[in-house]
Amino acid sequence: AEGSFFQSNFQSVIAFFEQQLALIVNVWLVGFLFFAVRMTGGFVQLRQLRRQDNFPSDKLLQTKLNELIQRTSLRRSVQVVESALVKVPILLGHLKPLILIPIGTIKLLTEEEVEAVLAHELAHIIRRDFSINLFFTFVEILFYYHPGVWLMAATIRSERENCCDDLALSL
Repeated sequence: AEGSFFQSNFQSVIAFFEQQLALIVNVWLVGFLFFAVRMTGGFVQLRQLRRQDNFPSDKLLQTKLNELIQRTSLRRSVQVVESALVKVPILLGHLKPLILIPIGTIKLLTEEEVEAVLAHELAHIIRRDFSINLFFTFVEILFYYHPGVWLMAATIRSERENCCDDLALSL
């Protein structure tokens, strides 16, 4: 009797989902489109960050970055520029990496702190975090409705930063 009770309840749940399938799919599609448009807007913002209000950095800063690159297995050029649009140092791109530093930040930091910031951003390039972030963004868009996916993504972002800090320390 107990088995048939669970079976009948399970069958009624299945029947409910079959009846509401069109609504469920449409709600998922609206959420998917919302997050896809949001991601597209993020790419537009990244493109603007790469092209607007950027100023050449000190030659000393680029030299310090090139010295750090020499210590790694990285074999591509990386540019560093000062930007009026960012509040924290960030890395843009994978094929043509660009490090954006807020204007005036370099003047406030010691040489060791500047080296640590550059090493951290360089660690993101070495670990290919831009590409990995792109992959996880697609996963988040597909499974936007699942809180476990959001928790996983937040944990991965945090751990990625910790890994880059560790790699920067080793540099």
